[in-house]
Amino acid sequence: MTIKCVVCDLTRERYHHRHEASPEHAAKIFLRETCKDKSSCVFQVTNDEPGSDELLQAQLQRSGLISKPLSPQSPQIMELMTFTDYQITSSATAVYPAVNPIIYCALGLFGETGEVAEKIKKVLRDNNGEFDADTVAAIKLELGDVLWYLAQLATELGLSLDAIAKANIQKTQDRQKRGQLGGSGDNR
Repeated sequence: MTIKCVVCDLTRERYHHRHEASPEHAAKIFLRETCKDKSSCVFQVTNDEPGSDELLQAQLQRSGLISKPLSPQSPQIMELMTFTDYQITSSATAVYPAVNPIIYCALGLFGETGEVAEKIKKVLRDNNGEFDADTVAAIKLELGDVLWYLAQLATELGLSLDAIAKANIQKTQDRQKRGQLGGSGDNR
């Protein structure tokens, strides 16, 4: 498989090793390590491995990075959405009581997170801890609802999801450097 960012005009062959378990992971590594303008990258993915078209298509569709099949004749263009893009786009559907939107969004976030936990609990109870495709698809939908409420809560608080994500990465990387990933407390 070849991944090309048509904005940055950079190309990368995807090599099969343990750090690139899926095409979407390969695209994310490519974005992180190679692309110059990460906010506007558009990927063209071509599959040049015989017999793996169906697997590649399924992996990319499952991840939400593409919506239609790949073919050697028409490479698929996929665009990675930033947190800011999502936050802005999702706010157009934010219709809820204005009594206290922060509390409303927080309660929605708790409720949707509980629905994710409930589906996972049922996998343990009913399916011996094995996740089938239908369950993963159902959890994906619930995680989308979690993301929606998280975005609305951040918006109501005047926060950027991109800024939250960057701050969290900086915090966890700092803890890792100091050997403090384990334990408890916000200021460890």
